[in-house]
Amino acid sequence: MLIRNFEPGDAPALAALFHASVHEAGTRDYSSEQVAAWSASEPYAARYLRQAEGRTFLVAVDDSGIIVG
Repeated sequence: MLIRNFEPGDAPALAALFHASVHEAGTRDYSSEQVAAWSASEPYAARYLRQAEGRTFLVAVDDSGIIVG
C-alpha cells in the first residue's frame, strides 16, 4: 500500500469507495434513513475536489494503484 497526495482524478473513485462503505458496512449499525442521509444514492465526486482544495489531502492506493482509502 502507498499513501500519496490526492489528485483530482481520484475524486470519482474516492466518492464510490465512500458510498460503498456507507451502504455496505453502514447498514449493520445504522438505520436506512441514517445511511441515506449520510451518503446519497449517487456518489458525489465534486465534494472531494472541494475538500482537497488548498489542503494536504492524502489517499491510500494498493499495489495496482486502486484507491483503498
